[in-house]
Amino acid sequence: MSRSIRVLDNMADQNAIGLLGQAQLSRSYHTLFVERSPKGLDELLQLAEQGSPLSMIYIGLAYKKGICVEKNAITAEQWFQRAADTGSLRGHYQLGRLYLDTKRYQQAEAAFGLAAEKHFPIALYYLGRMYLYSLGVKQDVHKARLLLERSFSLGNVYAKRGLGFLLLVYGHGIRERMKGAGMYLSARKEIRHSRGEPE
Repeated sequence: MSRSIRVLDNMADQNAIGLLGQAQLSRSYHTLFVERSPKGLDELLQLAEQGSPLSMIYIGLAYKKGICVEKNAITAEQWFQRAADTGSLRGHYQLGRLYLDTKRYQQAEAAFGLAAEKHFPIALYYLGRMYLYSLGVKQDVHKARLLLERSFSLGNVYAKRGLGFLLLVYGHGIRERMKGAGMYLSARKEIRHSRGEPE
């Protein structure tokens, strides 16, 4: 994620819960997602009531994945919507992911679109994927390319891989297809490296 988006996320939370609340947010995230303790969820609920958008997103993720609570897509959606209602681009993105996972494509397109309008890299990437692979929308390779290029320009390595694939398959001429192959392979290597996988 780009530094400017992280700064916006942190500013929204800082405005809602202050610096001490941000430190608590980090501890609560660790308690819930790393230690798998329900205490973290209780702490996040308190921070969410103070208006912390990231807390709302983390709670939504806990319900989406069934971490210390029973999986519940409806409750996850409600928490992501609450975060989105604060203006959180990450909240719109998480709504888009939930809608995409549940094949609610029009809603996914709309949610990703709201975050993409504000240049949220991962939302640009997923919206580009929808147009490239015709996920609930009519395939539009040109639109997919523009979205993936914008996401890649903001530092998203997954968009680099997607753009490489697009150029490899749909590129004009051998030069563009070779460029696509190089981008695709380079991005795959970067992704594997970031995951700690052997080359």
